[in-house]
Amino acid sequence: MMDGLRGFEIQIGGNFPHMDIWLYRRIGTKVEVVEPLEISTKELKELESPKPTLRLDKRMGLELMKQFAEALEKEGITTDSQTKSEAKLKVTEKWLEDMRKLVFDEVD
Repeated sequence: MMDGLRGFEIQIGGNFPHMDIWLYRRIGTKVEVVEPLEISTKELKELESPKPTLRLDKRMGLELMKQFAEALEKEGITTDSQTKSEAKLKVTEKWLEDMRKLVFDEVD
């Protein structure tokens, strides 16, 4: 039985149209892997409250989300907010470069 996600790594692979995701950790010569999850849907009845799709303790959940973010970044997958932040940073860097040229050109 899994005693938390400490030491687990995430690997992403697969070929289009599929994405394969493994959660695993190495302990000495052994490898532990999280068993596949069966994902299905169901229609909710009126006023029915759904159960969470996945429930983890807060620390474990945050660690898992961090690991997923890092694995996705390795695959070149970013969020819209990350893309916008990177664009803003590039604009700011360009502005600073232009300002340096103005200031140092005027000094010379």
